[in-house]
Amino acid sequence: GVHLDGTILKVNMVNAGKDGAAQPSFDAIADANLRVLRRTLPVSVLTVNYLSGGQPLVEAAGRLDAINKLKAARGGDRYAPWNLSFSWSAAIQMPLFELCKDASLERDASTGLPLKAMAKAYVANLRVASEAALGQMTKNVSATPQQATAIN
Repeated sequence: GVHLDGTILKVNMVNAGKDGAAQPSFDAIADANLRVLRRTLPVSVLTVNYLSGGQPLVEAAGRLDAINKLKAARGGDRYAPWNLSFSWSAAIQMPLFELCKDASLERDASTGLPLKAMAKAYVANLRVASEAALGQMTKNVSATPQQATAIN
């Protein structure tokens, strides 16, 4: 059998398709995710790590933050006993590659890469993801993806 206590479940968020006409609020997405988990996931699974699924970091983080805030508002671990976190290597790292296209950034002599800018952005992106996993985002993330604003 499967030892569920040692399982890390990596899933996509319940979310509307990106080309859908109606894009639900982060709060509606949070509610849908918590309902699905409560209906289907055994409590013996300890953690759920959401994949970014192609979402930009600002959207993935805003949605995860909303999920964790709603979980807390509904009773925390008594309501949803799982650690709800992220597995977003693409969402965190892909913006760093975009920096490589910016010719105005200072370049490292040995690699030719804008390492200082990349390091600064990486730490900022990790901070955003960490705050979202704790439901503690305080930066400006709007209620719908269309209005999402930069958070760095």
